[in-house]
Amino acid sequence: MPNSPRPEGRLLARNTLINLLGQGLPLVVALAAIPPTVHVLGIDRFGVLGLIWVILGYFGVFDLGLGRATARFVAEAWGRQKQHRIPLILWNAVFAQTLLGLLGSLALLGLVPFLVDHTLNIPVESQNEVRTAFYVLAAVLPLVLVSSSFSGLLEASQRFDLLNAVRAPFTAANYLIPLAGGLAGLGLPGIAGLLLLSRLLMLIIFYRVCVRLFPFIRSPARWSRAELRLLLSFGGWISVSGIVGPVLVYFDRFIIGALLPISAVAYYTMPYEMVTRLWIIPGSFIATLFPAFSYLSTTARKAALETLTARSVRYILASLGIITVFIVIYASDILNLWVGESIARESTLVLQILCLGVLVNSLAQIAYTLIQAHGRPDLTAKLHLLELPPYLLLAWELVRLWGVAGAALAWTLRVTVDALILFLLAHRLSLISPLAMQRENVPQVAGGVLAFSAIASVMVTRGSMLWEQLALLFTLLLMAIGMVWKGFLTQKERRQILGWLKREAP
Repeated sequence: MPNSPRPEGRLLARNTLINLLGQGLPLVVALAAIPPTVHVLGIDRFGVLGLIWVILGYFGVFDLGLGRATARFVAEAWGRQKQHRIPLILWNAVFAQTLLGLLGSLALLGLVPFLVDHTLNIPVESQNEVRTAFYVLAAVLPLVLVSSSFSGLLEASQRFDLLNAVRAPFTAANYLIPLAGGLAGLGLPGIAGLLLLSRLLMLIIFYRVCVRLFPFIRSPARWSRAELRLLLSFGGWISVSGIVGPVLVYFDRFIIGALLPISAVAYYTMPYEMVTRLWIIPGSFIATLFPAFSYLSTTARKAALETLTARSVRYILASLGIITVFIVIYASDILNLWVGESIARESTLVLQILCLGVLVNSLAQIAYTLIQAHGRPDLTAKLHLLELPPYLLLAWELVRLWGVAGAALAWTLRVTVDALILFLLAHRLSLISPLAMQRENVPQVAGGVLAFSAIASVMVTRGSMLWEQLALLFTLLLMAIGMVWKGFLTQKERRQILGWLKREAP
């Protein structure tokens, strides 16, 4: 059997870059494909397609967290040198995912008539087409869930290169297939059928990649009540967060729609959808951290775990902190260029407040991932459950008082309290220490970001001519690059980056 993959710094940096590219490709494809898709399908069909994308995105709720559970326990098996457990973990996850997928498909089939005939405002002449498309879509669910078991094996094994090589093209295909199907004259059922074939092909490729990389998983699969209990116990709490999380994220829009004119939802949604794209940066990094944290926590390497955690905080604070400063200062200009002056007037403050919340939440994701990797997903799930009622009350009151800015403030306050509690829990579990933060210069980086924001705020108030503003922006960019290079990175990290650049140079 192959040796256990050690989560070394160079490997984590490489995997982070791979994840960033893997998530960025579908995003670029989506931005390019959506406008012509709207033109080809028409606004009504595209609206149904949007619902199809939402359903595909939320299919993960049906897996009861088994995808992440697979990654966690496979990483634990690597760490404890018990590779013989890996086939047992994988195939019990596959069995459970198949069963859950079939049950979810039956549930969706039963809901289709109610959704199409009574819930969604679909024209009568289009209802048969939409109903058939949803019926086809129901068959996709087992494929999505089983694929997550194999992707969990690749995550735990730190093979994010293969994971993204498979997943990124098929995620991009979610946006290209409707465009191609529309150009070919297919209706929504035909497009749903192509999405079904796409997911089936992705599952087959995932299986072949995993078997070729780890031939020992071919060992006869057998049902294990103990392994299944472990997977479901861990994954069940993950699924609680998966269900509650979207409510914490999206329910404020319903509150805005209930208390304010419906146009206010757009003033909130547009800056939110723009600024939360920054999550691609911590998301790419944190995807590599979960198996690394799982490996280190199960091998009792406390010092290495604390160092990796503190270093992760420094990296995200240094990168996103500087980006946040620029967005907050230039929020009005950014929105003017993107959506026009009238919307910018209503949304600038929202963007600024939400941007601060995204920074705090990105840091919180490190502690969140660390706690789950340590085997305590129950703590994060219980925290989400406890947060939900007071957050909804706070959001209602702040929206009533201050409109869309109040909604942004409520969300930012919620993620700030969430971050403080998560880091406190991680400290109580002895997973992170103030001393490790000090060794990694986290307080100095935080002070540097605050100092840069103060300097930039003063500088931006001067000069109104376009060339002056461009010169100022260029100056701030140079200052930011210099600060990150000399102040936020260690000498060893600078040498490693220079060495990598020399190797990559032609």
